[in-house]
Amino acid sequence: MEEPIKEICIVSDALDIEKYYSSKIKPESNYSTFFRGENSIVIDNKERTESIASLFRKSVSNYKNESIYIENIISGKASCSFDVLPDYMSKIAKIQHYGGKTRLLDFSECFWIALFFACYSSDDNAKNSDGLIYHFETDCLDFTTLDKDNYRKKILEDYIRYSGNTFTEFNEWIKVEANQYQKTAEEIKQLISKHHFIKIIPSSVRMKNQKGLFLWMGETILTDNPKILDGIKSKPSGITIHYGRGQNYQGKVGHVKIKSSVKKDILNYLQKEHGIDEEVIFAEEGFDKNLEDYIRSFKI
Repeated sequence: MEEPIKEICIVSDALDIEKYYSSKIKPESNYSTFFRGENSIVIDNKERTESIASLFRKSVSNYKNESIYIENIISGKASCSFDVLPDYMSKIAKIQHYGGKTRLLDFSECFWIALFFACYSSDDNAKNSDGLIYHFETDCLDFTTLDKDNYRKKILEDYIRYSGNTFTEFNEWIKVEANQYQKTAEEIKQLISKHHFIKIIPSSVRMKNQKGLFLWMGETILTDNPKILDGIKSKPSGITIHYGRGQNYQGKVGHVKIKSSVKKDILNYLQKEHGIDEEVIFAEEGFDKNLEDYIRSFKI
């Protein structure tokens, strides 16, 4: 099939785009297609230039305190909610799912669900703005299985937990990781300087219904100057409509705009034909409102 259109003006446009992506799914391929819906291409009265994980947004005063922030949440009075999870990344994903600040950006494996998020909003300004879907055809680190990428997954977890904020702490961490996983320092730096799609076992009905996965946002600057920014951690580049998660990544990236005039019709179509609506996407079953309040009470 030909490359899909770049703008959804009527419901049938969405059907054509989904058909295109379905035709490209090949079970034998290492690549999959992932989607993120944004309900407005305008933010702060300006056209959106990028999407970025909550840890790196303006509302966060010190993203370098990431490890302390996460440890305080998972070791506090709600620790039993995290003890049952199989790995550290699943704990971070749960914090993200309940409204915490993390370096994970929500995506879905399902085009229709991303389309719902691109059209749904309780805010009138967003309802009257065109929506946007990012789509990525690329690889994914699967935390639900043990495989050849296991060392890569552990390094991403360890980076958040142990790498520190200063040049000295970071260098010591690199040495430990290099020795433990039999990799060079340069290989580890390259790994954590990129963004990675990750898949985990859903920890709630809501996450399962959203067919969710995440983009782990890596650092973009790793400097050898110990004086710069009092450490090595920097804000990553966000994803954009121009080059997705980075110009040097393998795999195809792109975007589709959704005209505001068709949003209501699309939401009606999704509910009628796919059973996708607010009740399903934001399912209350198994969702712990007390845990949400607890996580949101932590500041960073």
